[in-house]
Amino acid sequence: MFFPFNFLCLSCLFLSVMIVISSTSWYTAWVGLELNLLSFLPLILTSKMNLSFSEASMKYFLVQALSSVLLLFGSLMSSYSAYALVLVFFALMLKLAAAPFHFWVISIVEMMSWTSVFLLFTIQKIAPLVLLFSTFVVYETSLLALLFIIFSAVIGSIGGLSQCMLRSMMGYSSINHMSWLLSSLYVSRELMESYFILYILVLLPMIILFLNSSFFHVSQLSHIMFSSKKVLSFFCLLSLGGLPPFLGFLPKWIVINKLVEIHMLMLILFLVFMALITLYYYLRLTYSSFMISSSSVFSLNLTTGAYPVSFWFFSMVSLMSLPVCVFIFT
Repeated sequence: MFFPFNFLCLSCLFLSVMIVISSTSWYTAWVGLELNLLSFLPLILTSKMNLSFSEASMKYFLVQALSSVLLLFGSLMSSYSAYALVLVFFALMLKLAAAPFHFWVISIVEMMSWTSVFLLFTIQKIAPLVLLFSTFVVYETSLLALLFIIFSAVIGSIGGLSQCMLRSMMGYSSINHMSWLLSSLYVSRELMESYFILYILVLLPMIILFLNSSFFHVSQLSHIMFSSKKVLSFFCLLSLGGLPPFLGFLPKWIVINKLVEIHMLMLILFLVFMALITLYYYLRLTYSSFMISSSSVFSLNLTTGAYPVSFWFFSMVSLMSLPVCVFIFT
């Protein structure tokens, strides 16, 4: 990797997010989104210059260009009619890959490095989520948000059941978490920010594990040789699924409490049921990986060195933070 070039792209990526957050007009926000797109594309390509990475960047560019056109057109028309914000709403949902506009993200993540996948699931969602809250001033967008919440919960949970590739599974997990993010945004922007920060903390140790070990297939998880590392890794995976008493349960717990306050009980039951399905394929993944011995799995040039300190640190944060938070705030 050419580090100065990557550092420049990452700096422009964070700058574009700050432009969107601080923007006072749709045009300024659109400029920030375009800078965000142009900063992220080189980060996809600099991982490895091969055909799959080029195809991923081209697909990502086409989808984001389409959503940018819709957003610009809707924002221009919003000065004549508030209902044009519905078009902006659809454009932002396309950028977020919320179901049923999720068709592009699963095919793209399979052709990306783990670093690019992490950026796609985290940093690339900040700007659209911030702008999405501005469209909720129209009643119709609030109703449409409920449909996207339902679709994202169903597709994110059921779609991951048939996956054996880790990046696709993480993609469907991200879609399921999008339903919870939209539900939190339905309540308040502050709740969405809290959920998003906790989601990053829970996702990070798994990305570090997969990146450090070059894991891409479910069967490769059995190559984690030491039992302590294996147990810690799968506890982090269950934390990502939202199993108590891990940190991944905390944001869902907060969202459930806030939704109870506004009497959206049916939505809570639906989200919890879909989260249980998501947790089921994490548990199935854990069980099968413990049962399969590494000698029975095909050899795939795996990196079996020591895990970095960042993995141990964020794993402890993911596993131990919930009891600490409960102790502090009660």
